Amino acid sequence: MKKIFTTLCCLFILQFTFAQKIVGYIDGSLANAATNAEKLQWNKLTDLIYGFIQPTDNNGTFESVASKASFEKIKSLAASNNVKFHFSAGGANYTIKNRLASIAGNPIARATFSKNVADILEANNMDGFDLDWEFPTAAQAGNHALLLKALRDEFDKRGKGWTLAIAVGGETPSVGSQGVYHTDYISSDAFEHIDFLNLMSYDIGSSLAGDNHSSLKNALDNINDFAAKGCPKSKMILGVPFYSRQSSNSCLLYTSPSPRD
Repeated sequence: MKKIFTTLCCLFILQFTFAQKIVGYIDGSLANAATNAEKLQWNKLTDLIYGFIQPTDNNGTFESVASKASFEKIKSLAASNNVKFHFSAGGANYTIKNRLASIAGNPIARATFSKNVADILEANNMDGFDLDWEFPTAAQAGNHALLLKALRDEFDKRGKGWTLAIAVGGETPSVGSQGVYHTDYISSDAFEHIDFLNLMSYDIGSSLAGDNHSSLKNALDNINDFAAKGCPKSKMILGVPFYSRQSSNSCLLYTSPSPRD
């Protein structure tokens, strides 16, 4: 995700008629990630996404899961609490952004990447994958959709029922005029390959949102703009931040300076 200020900074919430899906992101790279994971209100979650396990080259090779000190502990906690466990690749990382662009533009690399994602999911008895490419350019939108198709094809071939999600930004046309929008880099073809659209309806620039970087209005605008782009609302999961942000770009956690109910 764009910013992770504590081990768990934001929730993604999807309300169905008969069920509620509440998804948390956890930054597994933090030194205290495993310890903080023990403090999570696991009974409030249906799913947890572990960030990040990254591709290490332009060919689709991934870093070793064994190199992630917190991974096994957090996976065990998810399993013992009956919370579905996923992993993410990407984030606000310029090197990874360019790496994903290279992989998406090469059919052999796309296939290798997809196979390796599936291997990680299968080896660790996981439930799904989130592609958090921040962000493709409009010219790369077609390759982004092709990478999602390669992932979907690999997942379907394995037959394990894994889910596929993407994370998208919240600076969309209805939020405010700026010329380039987060809807621009998504092809409508992408939506047929994914199960969920993790909508980062926060960190919206102060030139658009002022001091309110995650308002209800912005959330509704994001939902409607991605629906107009072609994504079914039933696939959308709304991102909720656990921190405030001012136009000065300074931040305050909801737990600081004193916890709030």
